[in-house]
Amino acid sequence: MKHKRTTAWILSAATALLLWQGVASWINYPQLIPSVKGLLLSVIHLFWLPTFYISLGATLLRGLAGVAIAFALALPIGFLCGKKSFWFHYFNPLLSTLRSTPVIAFILLIILWLPTEAVAPAIALMTMFPVLCENIIKGVQSIHPDYEKLALVYQINLRTRIRYIYLP
Repeated sequence: MKHKRTTAWILSAATALLLWQGVASWINYPQLIPSVKGLLLSVIHLFWLPTFYISLGATLLRGLAGVAIAFALALPIGFLCGKKSFWFHYFNPLLSTLRSTPVIAFILLIILWLPTEAVAPAIALMTMFPVLCENIIKGVQSIHPDYEKLALVYQINLRTRIRYIYLP
């Protein structure tokens, strides 16, 4: 079974490369659509440039910063939405819009509106925020209310409640 899957994957990749090369030869404008050979040589050449690794690292750090910001925003909003239905209904249109809009639409708008350095964090924020927020909402809604009542009766501090009630 694995052999068939591997063969299908290889044939699919070869077909895509042949189509790419055919279109590149037909258009014959390497600045628009380079040949497969030219593209592979350019990519291999990138690995020899020290600036490539600096740019790669900076982009990864910016993306991680966007995910961290998304988490920092999603945690209080998701907790609030999970506890109070008003806030759930208040934020639901935003979450639905962010979740249902294709990512490419965000990418194109952000590339046009923001400087290059802000593209990766903004995309990470806009794509990760609804996912994180909805998971936090579901997690908060799954907490048994008796646990919270018990924590209030015994006056358990916030740190202990977070550790034993909210995190699990």
